Amino acid sequence: MSIGLFIEKGCAPSEVEISKALGPTLESWKELSRWLAQTLRAQRELRYMYGKKYGWALRFQIGGRLLCALYPTQSGFTVQVILNQRALEQVTQFTLSNNVKQAIDRAHLYAEGKWLFIPFQSEPDMATIKQLLMLKAGRGIASEQQQDPCLSGEGMKERKIWQLLFPRRAGERGGASDLRRRERQLRLHASPPGGSTSA
Repeated sequence: MSIGLFIEKGCAPSEVEISKALGPTLESWKELSRWLAQTLRAQRELRYMYGKKYGWALRFQIGGRLLCALYPTQSGFTVQVILNQRALEQVTQFTLSNNVKQAIDRAHLYAEGKWLFIPFQSEPDMATIKQLLMLKAGRGIASEQQQDPCLSGEGMKERKIWQLLFPRRAGERGGASDLRRRERQLRLHASPPGGSTSA
């Protein structure tokens, strides 16, 4: 069984064909594609991957290096991301959706790490997939701790939430001042009327 739906090398699927195949997951596909382009500045291309077992995919790269690939399937899509051993160790600190946990568990460990193929199933998968891709792009736990060595534990979890809810806009440097601004935004959104924090 192939990873993707479109497996004929000489017959690249059109945008209309891909949209029809995606069915109810079309909007999630679009959301993830936009996020990759706007937040991670990834370049994309439709490409035939590794043969008929994989087929055509929307491939995203940063600086000429593969970040991930999105394979259209029947009424869904599968996300491919390759994580090395160090990244796999860092992933244990994330709160993962069950679907992503299963994808990690069933992936074979190679010298270069694990090739994860994650069938998108629900919105919790979206948040977890974005975490993995930020880690792959160099915006994970290790790089954040190098930028701010005092940030750890609950502060690290909150920082990841800010980054997911308030992606960096064009022209922002992404430093501590921008994160503090997004923290204020998050707290304004989260605070109930009257400023009460009681349950």
